[in-house]
Amino acid sequence: MVTRDNAVGGFTSGIPAAFMGMDMHGGIITRQPWPSEPFGALRLWDSDVSWSNVNLAPGVYDWTALDKWLAKASLHNVDTLYTFGRTPAWASSNPTDTSCGFAPGACDPPNDLNLDGTGSNQHWKDFVTAIATHNLNSTTGHIKYWEIWNEAANPPTWTGSVAQTVRMAQDARQIILGIDPQAIILSPSVIIELFTDTYKREIARWFPRISSVIWIRPNPFSPPSGKARSLCLTPKQVGAIPH
Repeated sequence: MVTRDNAVGGFTSGIPAAFMGMDMHGGIITRQPWPSEPFGALRLWDSDVSWSNVNLAPGVYDWTALDKWLAKASLHNVDTLYTFGRTPAWASSNPTDTSCGFAPGACDPPNDLNLDGTGSNQHWKDFVTAIATHNLNSTTGHIKYWEIWNEAANPPTWTGSVAQTVRMAQDARQIILGIDPQAIILSPSVIIELFTDTYKREIARWFPRISSVIWIRPNPFSPPSGKARSLCLTPKQVGAIPH
């Protein structure tokens, strides 16, 4: 499956809608019409349902926006991919970090997860448990795909170490599949240009599907003009294991 943000040239003709997905932002559930372009899945990012949007304080959750998205997905018969990201300030290890791209502290690991991946990681586990349980109990649509973090190798969205990233991915995978064995788990997404060998090796141990971001440039020397996301690359395709 490929999702499209704002890639140049639009969709390629002849590709079935089931193979295409779309990033969808918060306006779709508040004021904008559903897109007329056919597609088979929506990706929830910048959709007012990130960790910090939903988990307002320890044990406090606001499911309003997520429930609207799941109802929309059910109405239009599309699959839903949920992307984790944006640490709440109350849970952040660096809540005043202004280098984060969305809000201070949102790109930093939780404050109960150590640099080497040890620690309780309870803030994260509690949220993953809550959202997976809420999804299972939804009376409308359901999240089918779970992307563990948005652009995990990109500092404005994530500053955690490889060990922290892998620990969060391991914990999320175990929790989600324990609640919903039919769920499909995707690795934390990464920008291909920032993919390190260490990260690839570690993620490949746990995920048969690597979520990636590929920046689109009219030529190799120009700034990015858009980006496409491939959500079903295998560890071999990204060079994490030998072909």
